Amino acid sequence: MLKKKSIVKTLIVYLLILNLPVLAMEGKDIENLKSLPRQQNIPTSVCPRWPLYAGATFLVASIPVAYYLGLFESIFYKPYWRQLGNEIIGSKSVDLRFPRLSLSNGGDTVAITGHNLPDDNIADQFKSHISVFKLKDQRWDQLGDDIITDASLITSLSSSGNVVAVNAGSGSTKVFHYDSYWRQLGNEIPSTGSATIKLSPDGNTIAIGNPNHRLSEGRSIGSGQVMVYQYNSLKNYWVQLGNELTAGLSEAHFGRSLALSADGETLAIGAPGTPEFEQVGGNAKVFKFDRQQNEWLQQGGNITGKITFGIELSLSSDGETLAVGCPFEGNYRGVVRTYKKFNENWEKIGGDIIGEYDVYDRDNENIDLRSADGIGGVFRFSLSGDGKVISLFFGFRPELYRTKVFKLSSDKWEQLGSDIAKGDESSKPISISISEDGSRVAISEVNEILDGMARVFEYYYRFPRF
Repeated sequence: MLKKKSIVKTLIVYLLILNLPVLAMEGKDIENLKSLPRQQNIPTSVCPRWPLYAGATFLVASIPVAYYLGLFESIFYKPYWRQLGNEIIGSKSVDLRFPRLSLSNGGDTVAITGHNLPDDNIADQFKSHISVFKLKDQRWDQLGDDIITDASLITSLSSSGNVVAVNAGSGSTKVFHYDSYWRQLGNEIPSTGSATIKLSPDGNTIAIGNPNHRLSEGRSIGSGQVMVYQYNSLKNYWVQLGNELTAGLSEAHFGRSLALSADGETLAIGAPGTPEFEQVGGNAKVFKFDRQQNEWLQQGGNITGKITFGIELSLSSDGETLAVGCPFEGNYRGVVRTYKKFNENWEKIGGDIIGEYDVYDRDNENIDLRSADGIGGVFRFSLSGDGKVISLFFGFRPELYRTKVFKLSSDKWEQLGSDIAKGDESSKPISISISEDGSRVAISEVNEILDGMARVFEYYYRFPRF
């Protein structure tokens, strides 16, 4: 494969080669010029052109390489977002409703949670079905049978797609491994029905947040706590990793959002706050596990913002880049900010990514930040492994939803391609997930009669890239 820069170098050399016959011919013309009589008019064709060609070549060579790359790509590549495979509309045994999804690192495996509404005509009406699909021959084929648990809307998938964690909804979290069929991996891990879970890409570490946990009985709102567990393959058991992480005195709903690095040793935790602590706002913290001390140590200071700051998080594979969302900022249109760790401090990179429309129903005075969509609208995003590509959607009314992908370029977030999907009055997006390299994005949607579906898109080049 040729590198991009070699294209421009080849072009310059090609221009020089084209000039060689001209230069050689002009040298002969100069010799012929000396033999002409003085009174004879000099033909214009004899005038040397090599300064013109040399100057043109110099001009071409002096233009930045990025210009040629952009021009070449815009003419020949013209990449765009296209749907990959068929729409996923659930399994035969269950309707896909309120779907939550998680995409593997390679973007070829997707786990979807479908939750049935109460219906006497549906067996196991209060159960959830987790279906895992793998891309094969441009079709999404289900991998094994459904994983059936108590009512749950939260799943997390490993990078390979063969390990999935599920909030079972009955006071426990379960992890399943696929090897010709889905089997439970280790013991059930204690949690709550409202718990947030995040599985590390290698599938060996899981963080469980309980944002409604109260540090004191007299407190009317949840402070929050987070526990981390690591799988012991010899004992087939999930063992607690390090200390329990709890909220500060002025924090609320600590653990509402979680993100883990690829090795599971860097953990980001969001505490979006509550209207009762509006003057304090929300925050995000990043911890790194110290194996010598068997303790989670905070990296840098708190990353703070207005109330709801930290309601969504996404972390790069190395744990050095963090995206934090705040629906109440940007004049209630929603803001995503990205931070990178420099010398143990978190510094903002790129500009704010601001929504186009409100994500918050200003007429709704009863905002419940503990619910999945308590901010009035859906506001979700997902960061690629290198932290340089982010997919997101936000908006309040369904017809105003937009799904976009941005790439960090010269410390600025620029949209990658056109909008992937737009909401309408009959459907709205629920969940989003991005592949490790940022080239594939999975989106789940639900329509007005609560039938859900999931689609996967890829950033497609019409011609092979160099």
